[in-house]
Amino acid sequence: MGLIAFLLAFSFLGAAIFQAIEGDNERDEKADIQWLREETINKVWNASAAVKRNEQAFRLLMRHELKK
Repeated sequence: MGLIAFLLAFSFLGAAIFQAIEGDNERDEKADIQWLREETINKVWNASAAVKRNEQAFRLLMRHELKK
């Protein structure tokens, strides 16, 4: 029983230390990913409005954007 309690406490302590060290970096990464998602959505929206009904041109433009 003592070993299990020690392992649990050690695991929680390790998780808390890791969160304290890497927490800011994770928040920054999530913000960057969210910005990229929004940027991609805007590009797709603008491209779809510009291309109108030319599906082949739209697909070509989207392939180019997604490869970036």
